[in-house]
Amino acid sequence: MSRTLHHADILTGDSQIRLTRATLAPTRPRALHDHDFYELFWAQNGRVQHHLPDGPVTLVEGDTVFLRPGHAHALQGRGQHALVVSLCIHPDTIAALSDRHPTVKGHLFWSPGGPEQTHRDIRQLAALNHAAVQLENSPCDTLAAEAFLLPLCAELTAEAFANDVPTWLAEACSAAKSPDVFRDGSAGLVAVAGKAHAHVSRM
Repeated sequence: MSRTLHHADILTGDSQIRLTRATLAPTRPRALHDHDFYELFWAQNGRVQHHLPDGPVTLVEGDTVFLRPGHAHALQGRGQHALVVSLCIHPDTIAALSDRHPTVKGHLFWSPGGPEQTHRDIRQLAALNHAAVQLENSPCDTLAAEAFLLPLCAELTAEAFANDVPTWLAEACSAAKSPDVFRDGSAGLVAVAGKAHAHVSRM
């Protein structure tokens, strides 16, 4: 039976976000837990066993997971030096982000299914860790929380959008970076797309 963690016990005063670094024990967790807050964590080092109601998932360095309130899970180290960085985020902060930025809906914290998992390469993980250090040295208020979350959410949402783009449009957008095409504006984009102007506009 899972236990529930509460943001009121973790976020004190005006804090909207809290960062924790934890070295994980190799022993299997006794039970799963859930929470009434949003959680973001990533595997900073080593391998991590992410236990979920449907079974475990192995995470490697750079794997990043977004969880909503009610998502039950537990973490276990695999081998030595398994380290995760975890963020407890007040639900009001996440609600405000989606109200102001509706394009995030359906992705990340707002994914309709189970926890959403993505991966950060070495360069992206370094940027994420740099932002984490800045967050640690901040008041962890609403401004600090959004300063950390917005760039990450914007980047990952753009990546998800790019994955859904038809090949012809992705190639046209790439070609439009050329000065010869860019100078012609929308007409140049339509020309390299090879589609009708109205169709390109709709897409």
